[in-house]
Amino acid sequence: MSMSEGQLQNLLQELSASHQQYTAQLQATLGSLRTVARDEALLKATQKELGACTKAGDSVWSGVGKMFLKTPIDEYTSELGNKSQELSDRQSALEKKKDYLEISVSKTQDSLKQILGGAKK
Repeated sequence: MSMSEGQLQNLLQELSASHQQYTAQLQATLGSLRTVARDEALLKATQKELGACTKAGDSVWSGVGKMFLKTPIDEYTSELGNKSQELSDRQSALEKKKDYLEISVSKTQDSLKQILGGAKK
């Protein structure tokens, strides 16, 4: 099965565009993963400091928009636990997306190499 030069050129353009799109999405996903990792580290540091500096029955000031609310420590640590779970879920989803995009980039590169290798012969 041979392709005309026009069909081959269209296929190369489509594969090249797909490769660029997958690469851009992969870079955005990697940036999001770095952001999640930073947020998770900040959350863990906050939990560690709260554990070391407070005792049961204490209150903390939590920021809500432009105000601060006095919140019982138990409630606040519960909120931090929920945020930690959300970050963990988001990180898991981003890792899956990253794996998918890495495979897509690799397959697109292989297809481009195969077509360009076949076109040279």
